[in-house]
Amino acid sequence: MSEPANSSEEPLSKAPPAPSKSGNLGGKKNIREIDVNTLFNGDREIAILHRGESYKLRITANDKLILTK
Repeated sequence: MSEPANSSEEPLSKAPPAPSKSGNLGGKKNIREIDVNTLFNGDREIAILHRGESYKLRITANDKLILTK
């Protein structure tokens, strides 16, 4: 095995594990898919934190997803 070119460089780390499913939506790179049942774990509403803000993702009575701030 060869050493890094610069002694202060760290060897490359292993790539993260591949997602269980991935798709190619609109020509974009593989997008990780998470099943709603896994995400909600039996609940009808979850909170998602993004940049210090809390968003609510909920399943409606018509089985649609709504994201609100």
